[in-house]
Amino acid sequence: MRADKSIFFELAGVHKHYHCPLSRTYYLGKPTQRYWTLRRLLWTACRLASRRECREL
Repeated sequence: MRADKSIFFELAGVHKHYHCPLSRTYYLGKPTQRYWTLRRLLWTACRLASRRECREL
């Protein structure tokens, strides 16, 4: 593994046909400014999407 690269881990479990995925992304070294910008945009999009779905229920 080299520095300044991201690693994506994904695990999943199943119990009585219920699936539970778990994923994590790790960055080795110092993340670039582009990485932080994309992270902020994706985080904001996820928060907005989850609020909208909750209101619609």
